Amino acid sequence: MIPEIRSEDWSTIFHFSGSVFCFLAATLLIPLAVALFASEWHSAVNFFFTIALLLSLGSFLYTRFRPKREATWLHGMCISAFSWIVSMFILALPYYFSQHFLSYTDACFDVMSGMTTTGLILIQDMDHLPISLNIWRHMLTFIGGQGIIIIAVAFIPSIGLNFKTMVGEGKEERLLPNVKQTGRFI
Repeated sequence: MIPEIRSEDWSTIFHFSGSVFCFLAATLLIPLAVALFASEWHSAVNFFFTIALLLSLGSFLYTRFRPKREATWLHGMCISAFSWIVSMFILALPYYFSQHFLSYTDACFDVMSGMTTTGLILIQDMDHLPISLNIWRHMLTFIGGQGIIIIAVAFIPSIGLNFKTMVGEGKEERLLPNVKQTGRFI
């Protein structure tokens, strides 16, 4: 039997997804700093725009929606799915605007490939890829390999979903007694 998502469930899903989006915006600060340091101004503008978009969306969702009940396994799975899909479309923007992809669909494919750690790339002219964009590619693979939700749970104290969200993403290993400690350890 497939559990039904009720209207009060969406407020919990959107609230915690907002935390994940804010976390992803914070991770983009690293390639932004690299772009500024390497004088890659076009990439810096792309990363800044993406950070602003993620922070706006994340802040809106986090403040506008409040959990009306304790998070369950269903919420964890929905937060993972919603965060992955929406973040794929937003995180593809720096790729697409870099003009190293033939289409926005290719950029989305590359982001999802990084988040799922399959490693397939569709970048055109790899030899001339900006350093900051290359760092972002590697960070996406790292974040995807560890699990966006696991990392968010480890570093965002307000997310507080414990083990339920982590398992919603498909990670069932408990290395340490606490999910935050497990995420930091990974």
